[in-house]
Amino acid sequence: MSRLRLALLAGVVAAFSAFATAAAAQAHEFKVEGVGITTSHSIAGKETGQVQELSGTPFGVAVHINCKKVEVTSGSIEPAGLGKATLSYTECTATKPANCTVKTPIVAKVKTALVENAGVLENEFKPETGEEFTTITLEGASCALKEPFTVTGSQLCSLPGHENELVQHELVCTTAGSKLKAGGKPATYKGGITELHLTTLEKWSAI
Repeated sequence: MSRLRLALLAGVVAAFSAFATAAAAQAHEFKVEGVGITTSHSIAGKETGQVQELSGTPFGVAVHINCKKVEVTSGSIEPAGLGKATLSYTECTATKPANCTVKTPIVAKVKTALVENAGVLENEFKPETGEEFTTITLEGASCALKEPFTVTGSQLCSLPGHENELVQHELVCTTAGSKLKAGGKPATYKGGITELHLTTLEKWSAI
């Protein structure tokens, strides 16, 4: 093999190594007791102190739903900064449209991934399978929206103090992180969970 070809090959190998090193440096992960995880760890959590709010205009009808409780009924954090969870929303009311009640529980199955957004580490939520988070049904003889509607898209939520090894972390979701649709129309969500923890009660972090 000529010296020129050897030099070119060496250059390609060096470039690939540099790319791989940079990619590894940018990778995000969960840690438990200071060690990056290599297996699944079960999580749990609930929120009863703040209202979870979903707003949108499915089928052209203004909808605003408040839920007083949300619980992670099952879930996990996984290697490579991934995760999944089943969320159950209860004690929900519809402030819009009038004369409507909300069929509960509203159950959403999600997958998550640690992502960097404008230099800030956040948790991105997407439907676990397919395109739908959940289907919401409003009820009531005088309710203006009786057709169930689906919630699709994605939601970014922050993890304040994520780099600290703590037993319990907080998840904060704002409308700025919403890329959602309700009934095919743009929608927003805000809320969160202040009691997010491993079922083993070990300290954990995200980096």
